[in-house]
Amino acid sequence: MTAILLFCIAEEAKPFVYQAMNTKVPDSDVGLFWLVEKRAAPGPNGQRLKQDLKQDEPFETEFIGASEDDCQAWAMEMQYRDNQILQDHIAILDTRSARDGTVLMKCYVHPPGLVLGEEGELGVFPKESDKWYGFRIELRHVFEFSSQFQDSMTWPVYFGLKEELTDANGVFDVEKAGRVCSGKEPGYDVIVR
Repeated sequence: MTAILLFCIAEEAKPFVYQAMNTKVPDSDVGLFWLVEKRAAPGPNGQRLKQDLKQDEPFETEFIGASEDDCQAWAMEMQYRDNQILQDHIAILDTRSARDGTVLMKCYVHPPGLVLGEEGELGVFPKESDKWYGFRIELRHVFEFSSQFQDSMTWPVYFGLKEELTDANGVFDVEKAGRVCSGKEPGYDVIVR
């Protein structure tokens, strides 16, 4: 089963790494994340990515002080070297994660994105592709977010309603997005499944 690359870029977020690493795929004991500790390539001759981390187990990360761009660049270069990595999705724990328990999910959208209609007359989601997009979400919603986002038919909701589904604190409402996508949220005509 594939897992999401997890980067910790702030020293104060290191305690939160343990909580993130204990997040499992629903109805299983499989970890949701691969912890990236080193800048070396993953694989048999490179670094071993951790999918489990015990509460008292020490770990180091060479990404403290790294930027989002650094993490994205590493993921783009290294993700294809291991078929257990969920491609084009990364999770970043930063200074804010340490304060409020949120995760910055970054997802890369390849061209041309989702084109609705023969020539895009019904919309193109997102408006720009070949770039990374960020969604700040609660840790408990990472699996749901990642599962939904892999289906490009949810993109009209994720991109078209992003501002509306993001609260005053900048946290995207994954549960509501799921209800809108499935047609179970009153007041929305957008049904993608």
